[in-house]
Amino acid sequence: MVVDIRRHSLTFGRWCGTHLTAENRKLLWIPPGFAHGFLVLSDHAEFLYKTTDCAAA
Repeated sequence: MVVDIRRHSLTFGRWCGTHLTAENRKLLWIPPGFAHGFLVLSDHAEFLYKTTDCAAA
């Protein structure tokens, strides 16, 4: 699930979701200003992130 959390956006609060599986080989791009979450529906899952930047701790 991806949610637009940009306060001044015309789509603020809107969300979308999709099923990501090994079989359908889909990817989900999450742009800056959006939040995301996921639910694992199987006994095992691998979740990989590709980021544009790394925030300093």
